[in-house]
Amino acid sequence: MRENNQAGRFRDEITIRRYTETQDGLGGIIKTWETIGKVRSFVDGAAGKEKYIGAELAAEKNYYLEFRYFDGLDEKDFILINEETVSLDIQSIIDVENKNRYHRVLAIVAANDDALP
Repeated sequence: MRENNQAGRFRDEITIRRYTETQDGLGGIIKTWETIGKVRSFVDGAAGKEKYIGAELAAEKNYYLEFRYFDGLDEKDFILINEETVSLDIQSIIDVENKNRYHRVLAIVAANDDALP
């Protein structure tokens, strides 16, 4: 990924979502994905790989994203690129130069889109 952090590089909009559980009026649990932010990002769809899971061959595609620092970003959060075109599970988060200016994120395409927001 390029080290040049010019604002024009951040062409894609990403939505950051977080899993939450709230209680309804009858004491039941409501599970939802809450949007916690939308930011502009540089997205690089890196090379994928294939691996065996049980007896099936599964493809995995990695993405590298870079965007301005987002306070509170967590590896349990979930990223949608361009309004749900691609759903990503975050694998790692790097605070570039530890200056709270930019995040560099490695994410993979979500395994089971049926269970995702």
